[in-house]
Amino acid sequence: MTRTAHSFSLADLVREQARTLPGLPALVDTAGTLTYGEIDELSGVLADRLRAAGLPPGGRVVWFGPDDRRYVVALFAVARAGGSMLPLNWRCTAAELAGHLSQARPDVVLTAHHDRAETALPPTSAPVIDLDAAGEPGPGETQPATRPATAPAPVEPVVDDEEPVIEFFTAAFSGRSRIAGVPHRAIVTQSLVMGALGEVDAREEVYLASGPMFHMGVLLKLLANYLFGNPVVIAGTGDPEELCRLVEEHRVTSAYLFKPTLQRIVELNADKTFDLSSLRMIPDVPPDAVAEQWYAMTSCPRRDPSWVMGYGQTETWGMVALTARGPATEARFGRPSPVAVVRVLDRAGEEARPGEPGEITVRGPQLMTGYDAGWLDAEEHRTGDVGIRRADGGLDFLGPMRALIKSGMENVYPAEVEAVLLEHPAVTAACVVGVPDPVWGERVCAALVTAPGHTLDEAEAVAHVRGRIASYKKPREVRIVASLPIGAAGVDRDAVRRLFETHEENPADAPR
Repeated sequence: MTRTAHSFSLADLVREQARTLPGLPALVDTAGTLTYGEIDELSGVLADRLRAAGLPPGGRVVWFGPDDRRYVVALFAVARAGGSMLPLNWRCTAAELAGHLSQARPDVVLTAHHDRAETALPPTSAPVIDLDAAGEPGPGETQPATRPATAPAPVEPVVDDEEPVIEFFTAAFSGRSRIAGVPHRAIVTQSLVMGALGEVDAREEVYLASGPMFHMGVLLKLLANYLFGNPVVIAGTGDPEELCRLVEEHRVTSAYLFKPTLQRIVELNADKTFDLSSLRMIPDVPPDAVAEQWYAMTSCPRRDPSWVMGYGQTETWGMVALTARGPATEARFGRPSPVAVVRVLDRAGEEARPGEPGEITVRGPQLMTGYDAGWLDAEEHRTGDVGIRRADGGLDFLGPMRALIKSGMENVYPAEVEAVLLEHPAVTAACVVGVPDPVWGERVCAALVTAPGHTLDEAEAVAHVRGRIASYKKPREVRIVASLPIGAAGVDRDAVRRLFETHEENPADAPR
């Protein structure tokens, strides 16, 4: 490939940040601090080794390792070697990892989980580079491995910014595991959008990467901050005391934290042992029960309990609709990104009228390249999600098409019913599912979590819904639970569905 004047890849980003900000801190973890210059050197050395191991242009490197600096250095090394990195979930069982490796067919395997890799990773014909092997720089060594002073710098391949550089296992569209490839240009584009809309402070953010990097959420903002020259602190743990310590020590301003962790932090820091006042941006809102304490100990803006950042997928490298964009809208998920064409299509493939549900489609530079090393050659990406475009331009997400409930001849969108249930003052969490019904095909069922000190019975919950949306959308069965079951991707709807399938069905001929 010949480099063009318009290209800019992740490999370019690493080299240019090293030239522009060589001595500034880029990554901080338990091992210490790495500067932009040191990361350039480390990733360059590892890129040499990947090519020597036989990584071809466009080849795939599987990563199996912890969430620390080595993950980031590995990603940049793969980018500079002209390949794409696919991180494996280190929480998976050996059987699951075997399936992932079989599906991935890597050209090279990189590991820094020596203790787990020996027992969990199955044998592979691909070359394995073990960063925990004897002679490798350990996680506590802050000085980078360097090329010998007499060795000429190798000529790095020209990297096509349209090619994938990071890949993830995803089931967002079909419900079955597929590998989505994210190109260099998507990462650069989305990083710039996040800076323009204030999702990343382009001048003085300190970001706490406090989640698994085998998902795109943490990495999305980590790379955006790298582009803007902001330091990133990698937690590597979800321990609330360690998270509090890191926020206080590094004056963290933004963190990847969600409700369960927020609650644990508030409970731990009830006496304000740790100073969390620097923290002003998170992608979630605190649980109602601890909201006042959270806002008192941080500088995060108060938000409505129903607030969300927006709508997006792994396949779109983050949000394609954001609440941070433009003036307020009646749509809960905000307005489409300034660099995305977002449409809602009806069953005939025509654009739905405002207020009518249909499948969300996306076109723009932040899209994936395709699935399973294939190319997305359609005119737009069909998300497999149901949404509504509002008259004022906003977008609402109603849920995955596969979560759609078919009751009789009607479509019921769980998110719509859940939103109505959450308007009840006693309800703090809701999950609506469809359960097989001999007459209606599926019946609408709801699992609810109530606020402390509040009571709610089935009749009251059903009446609350019936009075606000069409009667056929109301739950025909309601269960009050202590908490909703949570899986890797959020609420586990299959587990909720089983709550109702194990009980006697309500009469199928009840009034609709």
